[in-house]
Amino acid sequence: AMTPEERTAVCSGPEGMRFLNKVKENLGDNEAAVVDALTQINPETGKAEANPAHVAAAKMQLHMKGSGDWDFWSGWGTKEEELVKEFDKLTPEQVQEAARWYEEKYGTPLSVVLEDELGVDSREYAIVDAEMRGDKVEADVHRLKWAAQDENSSTNWLLAATGPVGAVVAGGLALGGIKLPVLFSGTDEELLEATLKAGKEKRGGRDADHLEKVKARFNKMFAGTELGVEDGSGRTPIDRLIENETSGVEKAYFTQLVAKGEADPEIELLYSMDGWGTDEERAKKVMERVYDMSPDERAAFKHRFADVAGKMYGGAQSLDAWLEDDFSGTELFEIKLQLRGKPESPKDYLEIARMRWEFERGGMANGFMNGFMDGLEALGAT
Repeated sequence: AMTPEERTAVCSGPEGMRFLNKVKENLGDNEAAVVDALTQINPETGKAEANPAHVAAAKMQLHMKGSGDWDFWSGWGTKEEELVKEFDKLTPEQVQEAARWYEEKYGTPLSVVLEDELGVDSREYAIVDAEMRGDKVEADVHRLKWAAQDENSSTNWLLAATGPVGAVVAGGLALGGIKLPVLFSGTDEELLEATLKAGKEKRGGRDADHLEKVKARFNKMFAGTELGVEDGSGRTPIDRLIENETSGVEKAYFTQLVAKGEADPEIELLYSMDGWGTDEERAKKVMERVYDMSPDERAAFKHRFADVAGKMYGGAQSLDAWLEDDFSGTELFEIKLQLRGKPESPKDYLEIARMRWEFERGGMANGFMNGFMDGLEALGAT
C-alpha cells in the first residue's frame, strides 16, 4: 500500500488532478468514490491520509451496489463477505464515522441500506447490526456461528435466530438457528481463524481481553444446546465447536487459537504443510519468527516440531525432512537460511555469502557470475 506521502505526490497539483481525472474516466461512480476517499487531502496536514472510515464506507457502497456504471452485472447481488470484512477492521468510533460519511455522501442512512441489502433475518445482518451498535464481542460471536456453518448448504435459511433456540427443525436439532447437520457439514476456516486472532491482533480497536469476552458470550449463548451439555469433562461450547469442526493438526491449531488467540510456531508451521498443498505464505511468516529466535530457542523449536509431528503422524519426524518434502529450489534455500537465524558475527555473514554463492553457481542462468567469482578466487579475493 502507498504511504500518505506517496499518495500526496501522485494526486497533488494540476498534474495530479489530471492524472486522477484520467483514471476515473474509466471507472464507475462507486469505484471513483473509493479513489476519492483514498486521495482525500487532510486540510490540517496537507497530505492524502485516507480516512479509513471514509474508505470503508465507499467500499461498502461498492460491495452492495457494484461499480455504479453501465456494467449491470457488477451490481448483481451483494458481496456479503467483503462487506463484513470492512466492518471487522474498523473501531466502533470509525464505524460511526463511516455511517455519518455514507449518509452525507449517498443521502440514505447506512443502517437502512444494510437492512435492505442483507435482510434483517440474515446471518450477515446479525454481524453488521452488532458492529453498527459498537458491540464487537457480539459481532464476533455471530462470526463464529457463521464460520461453523456450511456455505453451500441448501438449508442455510435455518440461521435466523440470534440466540439458542434448541428445537427440532426439519427433523434435526437447531442451535441458535443452525441445524446440526448443517453446523457439522462444513467450516469457514479463514473466518474462524480471523475471528479468534482479532483480539490478539487488536484489530478494529479490540482489546487484550476481547477473546475471553467472546468465549464467555459464546458459551452463554450455547449453554442450553447440545454444545453445552454438561458431561463432567469441563469442556465448554466453544471447545466442542472446535472438536466437532476440526481434526488432526487443524484441531491442534484451532485449539490453541481458542486458548490464547495465537498458535505456537511449530503447530502453525505443521498446519501450513499439512494435507494437500502447502500454505507457503503462512510457512514463510512462521519462519520469520524462527529467524528472530536465539540459537537455543531455534534448537528447542526444531525439537518441539519433531515431537508434535511424531505424535500426529507416528514414527521419527524431523523439521528438515518436512521442509525438503514441501519446498524446493530458491524457496527451500531461503527457508533453510532463516532456520540458521540472524548472523551474529563476520564469520556468520561470510558463511551465508558462501552458501548463496554456491547455490547460485548451481543455476544454469548464472554462468557469468560463476566466471566472475572464479576470477576473484584466482586473484585470491575469495
